[in-house]
Amino acid sequence: MTGPAAHAPIALLDLDGTLFDGVVGQQYVRRLGARSVHSRSVAARANAAVSRYVASGQRFHQMAEHVYSLYGRLIAGLPTADAAVLAAEAWAEIRTGFLPCTTGIMKILRRHGYRPLIISGSPNEIVQLAAAELQVEEAIGAVAQQRDGLMTGRLDLAPGLPGGKVAALRTLVGRTEPAWLGSLAIGNSPSDAELFDLVGHPIAFEPDEALARLATARGWAIANRRNVEDLVEHVVGRSQ
Repeated sequence: MTGPAAHAPIALLDLDGTLFDGVVGQQYVRRLGARSVHSRSVAARANAAVSRYVASGQRFHQMAEHVYSLYGRLIAGLPTADAAVLAAEAWAEIRTGFLPCTTGIMKILRRHGYRPLIISGSPNEIVQLAAAELQVEEAIGAVAQQRDGLMTGRLDLAPGLPGGKVAALRTLVGRTEPAWLGSLAIGNSPSDAELFDLVGHPIAFEPDEALARLATARGWAIANRRNVEDLVEHVVGRSQ
């Protein structure tokens, strides 16, 4: 980006459990698993690990590392064209799953001239579809390595792992420097904390146990789906 927009405040938005009521990658993984008996077993293990984390709110990074490993096994050798088809089928089944507050948040950010960026630990194929649904042009998820039209099973970018969301952010903004002090970030897991350290207005949204402790210790705002719109309006209005 060049010009004034490059230095506009940004809104770093998590997807799973923040804008979307659930984990978008789980439905995509189910579709990947439907290809064979072996794939079904691997997909079931991956989604079970995610569900255990959602239920307990504990050990996020360990869960993410395990799930990414299983995901790599699922996609190894998969044609990228097939991955796109499976992601589209999965998204068609869950596209109405955004939290009711999401529409309000997006309206507030756009009204105040914020540049929304979605950064998610879910697979990039389905993250892009979710972003398009919200008319967000800049988004990124877990990026699978590709070679000769096939997925290798490795990840070039894993936002759910430590340092992954900052790496994803740099992929989106390049060498530009947003107005960090006026920017905000909203997320619910420890992976979002590394983005919270960059912005002037971090908001822990219905945080898991680890992020809730960190937010309390560092004085970060904590919100839920009932009050987050009012908090975002207050934050962005105060920044201008």
